[in-house]
Amino acid sequence: MPTWTRVRDTHTGHTFDIDARTLPHRPGVEPVNDPQRWPDVEGPRAQPRPAKPHVDKGAPHDPRGAGRRRPTTSTPAPTPATTSREQ
Repeated sequence: MPTWTRVRDTHTGHTFDIDARTLPHRPGVEPVNDPQRWPDVEGPRAQPRPAKPHVDKGAPHDPRGAGRRRPTTSTPAPTPATTSREQ
């Protein structure tokens, strides 16, 4: 009878379920210690829950950086003295 335990990847922060028997042999994961939110799933027909990727709340939404704000440089508006060079 499998028992699925919720764990967190220490490198990426993703959370997912793994078989509790393999937990001691998996480097790079730590158990999520919140039994009310993530209780162990066990039983003859138990299946792992869907994985949840970690999303950094301070990062831009577009991973390519297309939506990221760029610093603006202030360029002076053209004036008649700077546009006319014939004087």
